[in-house]
Amino acid sequence: LRRASWVDASALRAFILGCQDVDDGGISDKPGDEPDVFHTFFGIAGLSLLGTDGVPPIDAAHALPVSVMERLKRRRERRAAAATDAHTAGAAPTAAGSTAAVEGAGERTGDGVPTVSLKAFLDDDGCGGGGGGDDDEVGVGDVAKRRVAALWDAACKDVGFVKIVDHGVPAEIVRACWRSATDFFDRPIEEKRAVAMSDDYPYGYQGFGSEHLAASLEEEKNGDSAAQTSAVQTGDPKELFNV
Repeated sequence: LRRASWVDASALRAFILGCQDVDDGGISDKPGDEPDVFHTFFGIAGLSLLGTDGVPPIDAAHALPVSVMERLKRRRERRAAAATDAHTAGAAPTAAGSTAAVEGAGERTGDGVPTVSLKAFLDDDGCGGGGGGDDDEVGVGDVAKRRVAALWDAACKDVGFVKIVDHGVPAEIVRACWRSATDFFDRPIEEKRAVAMSDDYPYGYQGFGSEHLAASLEEEKNGDSAAQTSAVQTGDPKELFNV
């Protein structure tokens, strides 16, 4: 908004710095509370927008460092140039074999839940250039990752659940997580409620009926269905543990 003059920059900077955990790192919502990734991001972004020395400038519209935005711009320009060259030569503007890089991604299980493979993100050096190591290189890795992102986006929008495969997490860690989750949710309700979420601490246990997905649906907002209204009053038949 370019209205930094509306706030007391000195007081706000002092408040943010006062929310730091000087021993373990991170920033919390207020001094003395437990730091979390969200408020750490908000705090660093605020310090950047306030022009704090040593904090890289941030692009406020995209909530990303200016250096990252500049790198993305260079990549877009290179992709556009590559696509133009390919079109001029009469070839497809994607690298050969890109489909194979995401083979199996997007399939659905028997219950209709989409399966998305993360293989494209593990096959190269993480720079998106298909193993070339140049952040600005356009290659198979970029095309495959964008395909995976599109599949993930569609799964979240259309279904709400997704099965992840080719994620690289060791099977024993996955089994240990399932064992821990099963052990917790099998405990008596009184024990689970002892670590319940609260207005002051948004992490922990939430019981059956505490969330209302139907309340976020446009049809329910318009009051079109008595069944939807009943669903809002009843709540979702699930329990969860926020971490």
